Formats: sequence, C-alpha cells, structure tokens
Amino acid sequence: MPKPSAPSASKPSKPDRRTFGSSPEDHRALTIAQVADRIRPIDRGSFVMSAWNKKDGLVANIGFRRETQVKSRHKGMIWGVYVTPSHRGKGLAETLLTATLDRLRTYPDLEQVTLAVSAEQKSAWRLYHSAGF
Repeated sequence: MPKPSAPSASKPSKPDRRTFGSSPEDHRALTIAQVADRIRPIDRGSFVMSAWNKKDGLVANIGFRRETQVKSRHKGMIWGVYVTPSHRGKGLAETLLTATLDRLRTYPDLEQVTLAVSAEQKSAWRLYHSAGF
C-alpha cells in the first residue's frame, strides 16, 4: 500500500455518481464537525483507511462504521470504497479491503459486517464476492 503523504494540490477527478450511495449535494451539506465525526477513528470501532501518493494525493479510500448502541454494537458496515479512475486495476481496493477485514477480525464482539454496492459496479461485486461477501 502506498505510504501516507501530504495531499497534493492536484485537481480531484470527478467520480461517477453511480458509485456512491449518497449524492455530492448531501456531502456538501455536511459541516466540518460532521465530517470529522464520521472519519475519527474509534478504538475497536469506526475508522477510515486511505491510500495516497505524492503525485496524485488521495487515490483510494475505505471506511468502516460500527454501530454504537448496546443492542446493535455487534454490527458494522463497510462504506466509501473508492479508487480514482487512474489507479483502478492496481489492487488498491483489494489491499484496503483486506486490511480492513484483518483489522475487523481483531474485534472480538463484532459479529456482522455488511456493505452495499451498485449493481452496475461489476468489479466491486467480484472483489466483495472474493472476500466472502
């Protein structure tokens, strides 16, 4: 996996709207505090992993959100899996998914992990199926 580095000032690529469960408008409506809460790592809880490189900055991302209520804390969801178009086909999504699942295996009371994927995202389907989903 690429070593983390400072993000570059390069212009981000425009993602395909079909690859996300929520709209860009929904994301733009979030406050900085709401975004910080979403990505703040929690011990044996939610976290975000990313891949960066010096030339392009952020090139891949994956998130995990664990339920916080007592009766649903045994559940969590993988979200935000994205690889920039110029970095697809290089194994970044597989590397991040494997690292995420390896980390989740250390959570002794986590029993259920779900994810969602668009029916149009055939490569994502293959990746998730190969990982046991």
